[in-house]
Amino acid sequence: MIMRDMNNIPENDADRLLAKQFGQIVKGEKSPSEVNDAMLKTLFKARDVEQQSEAAIPVRGQQEVWKRIHRSITTPAEQSHATIWKLPSNPGWYWAAAAAIIVMIVSSILLLRPPGSQLIAEAGSMLSIIELNDGSMVTLRPHSQLYALTLSESNHDYTLSGEALFNVESSPDRIFTVQAGSGKVTVTGTKFNLNDRDRRTSVYLIEGEVIFGLKEGDKSVRLQPGEAAVIDRSNRLMEPFEFEPDEVTAWTQNRLIFKERKVGSILDELEFHFNIEIKAPQTTREELLGGSIPLDNTEQSLQDLGTVLGGQFVRMGKSTYQFIAKP
Repeated sequence: MIMRDMNNIPENDADRLLAKQFGQIVKGEKSPSEVNDAMLKTLFKARDVEQQSEAAIPVRGQQEVWKRIHRSITTPAEQSHATIWKLPSNPGWYWAAAAAIIVMIVSSILLLRPPGSQLIAEAGSMLSIIELNDGSMVTLRPHSQLYALTLSESNHDYTLSGEALFNVESSPDRIFTVQAGSGKVTVTGTKFNLNDRDRRTSVYLIEGEVIFGLKEGDKSVRLQPGEAAVIDRSNRLMEPFEFEPDEVTAWTQNRLIFKERKVGSILDELEFHFNIEIKAPQTTREELLGGSIPLDNTEQSLQDLGTVLGGQFVRMGKSTYQFIAKP
């Protein structure tokens, strides 16, 4: 039906001609300077500015980083299964695509970037690993961004949107800080997982020592390995608690591990990881599960989870799923 409608569009239709030019530029068949349309020129100028900005950030050890990325997203064949158990308890389509790209590029430049910051790295639908210029390694979870606020000999200050695993090189001569949501982490050399999701900021310390507190204010806690802390939706710093490192960092191996965890919490994490919306009855969200799910792709993960829950996740829209229990 779509193809029949598209074929009925006149060859001289303005949107169709514009979309054709857009495609030629993307494929390298034509230069943006050869196009007279102001919108297309603005789009590709914005893209060039973004690429130049990112290229200005020195990244060391690119070949090694790529090897690490490959290792992180490649899981053994025997790990490709989910292991879960319950615990008690239209005609304008071409131009619309071009417009979507315009929105994506311009918003990343003008809207998502914190004031006074510079984009360091961005993860799309896959993990992204970057080596900072002090040797520290950062693994970004899908749909996350890392920005630099201040980079000097004595102060490295970053802002995180989403979730990341940090392995910070030890250095007594500089202060390393990461802001996320309402929280701020200060370290000298350590390994920790930080996330900013659903208006909650959480840090999980794996190695070393960090100070975690409100970005604005003097309330903070000093964490030891195996301890975590959360700043809740009301901007309150909660008391530290213990956690299982494997559960927190399993996403770096494209996997989700959980023990005695509510289905609602699992769905929230799947929503973030795949950038989707999942709807399910409250009774389903309250169930407790234990096990693991591979995060290779959205459909497989939801299929595995749906089987255990006694139903299926039906796709209702481009990025919306609804859980429907079997009769």
